[in-house]
Amino acid sequence: MKKTIYISIFFVLLISFSITSCFKNQPLDTDITRYSNIDDVVNPPDSFQLVYSLNTYNNYLAIIEFETNAVWEIERMSAPGFNTVWVERSIGEDNPQLEIISAQNDTYFIGFAGEVQYNLWANRSSGDETYSTLLLQFTKQEDVDYESFTPKI
Repeated sequence: MKKTIYISIFFVLLISFSITSCFKNQPLDTDITRYSNIDDVVNPPDSFQLVYSLNTYNNYLAIIEFETNAVWEIERMSAPGFNTVWVERSIGEDNPQLEIISAQNDTYFIGFAGEVQYNLWANRSSGDETYSTLLLQFTKQEDVDYESFTPKI
């Protein structure tokens, strides 16, 4: 009798996990491409999202390289006011850091040079678990002239 119960429980769990995994790769509600900070982002589309999973209070790195010079809008889509994001060039002697998202700032416009690798760092400053996933949306500003725009990094 116990063997039958164990086998039944096993099959119920197996079916439950199978059904759950079927929905894992369902498309997002939006057509915007979404990247993880774990993977390098090279030549992203004109609109994309970057997801950080901030499980601890460490600094988390995302590496991004854009194809051409352009001005980008970066907007925080989650975890309002409890995360900080800053950017720097990956290579070079003088790599100033520029804070782009903070408790006071949810949206930032910045000029990125093409074919340059950038480090985007994020950290978590709240103990609340609901703020551990940080979603940033990047939108290329086609109507803004890169050459005359500031700030650039």
